[in-house]
Amino acid sequence: IIQKYVKEMPGDAFFPTGIDYQTTDYKLELYQQLQQYLSPVIPHNYDLSASGAGEADLLALERLGDISGKATSFLPEVVFIRLTDSEASEHFYTLIHNRGFSNVTSLFSDKKYRLPDEDNLTIVTGFVGSYPNVFWDLQSDELNDLVRRVGMLASEADYKDLLDHYGVRRTSDQFWAFSDRLHDEYRKMTAVDAGLFDYSRFENR
Repeated sequence: IIQKYVKEMPGDAFFPTGIDYQTTDYKLELYQQLQQYLSPVIPHNYDLSASGAGEADLLALERLGDISGKATSFLPEVVFIRLTDSEASEHFYTLIHNRGFSNVTSLFSDKKYRLPDEDNLTIVTGFVGSYPNVFWDLQSDELNDLVRRVGMLASEADYKDLLDHYGVRRTSDQFWAFSDRLHDEYRKMTAVDAGLFDYSRFENR
C-alpha cells in the first residue's frame, strides 16, 4: 500500500527544499549550514583545542583523526588516551572507531556486512562512552610515532606491537592507578555526568 501510495503521488507532492545548494554534496552542505546556524549554542567542550594542548600536539591529533580505511579496522571502538606534554601537563582524549557497514538491518552476523575500507576515526577532548576498550598512555614526543603506527596497521601483530608501546593493559600493574587517574579527571571535567567506567568490554589483546 505504501509503495503504491508513493508511486501514484501527484507530482506537486514533491517540492524543492528551499535550500539553494551550491554543491552536489548535499548532506555535507546541509550539516555545514546547520553548524553555522546553531553556532551560538553549540558546545565546544569536546573540541581538540579545548584540551589546552600545544599546537604541534593538536596538529598530530588531527592527523590521527584523519586516518581512515582498513588500517583503522584493527582498532577497538573506544580508546581513552592520556597525553603528557613536555611541561608534565596531562591532556585526555577519546578516540572513536567508526565502522563501515553495507547495511545495519541485523544485530547478528554483522561481519558479513563490514566495509573496513570505509572505517574512520573521531578524536575528541575528554571522555565519550562508558565502555572503554583500551587505554593509551604516551608523551608528546611519542605522539607522531603513535600516529605513524596507527596509519600503518596491517595486522593484529601490528596492533599488538602498538599496545606494547603505548597500551595500558588490564594485566599491567599500572592499570588501576591509571583508571583512578581517569576517573579523577572525568569528575573534574564533567562533575554532573561523571560516573564509573564499565570495563566489561575492555580488551587485553
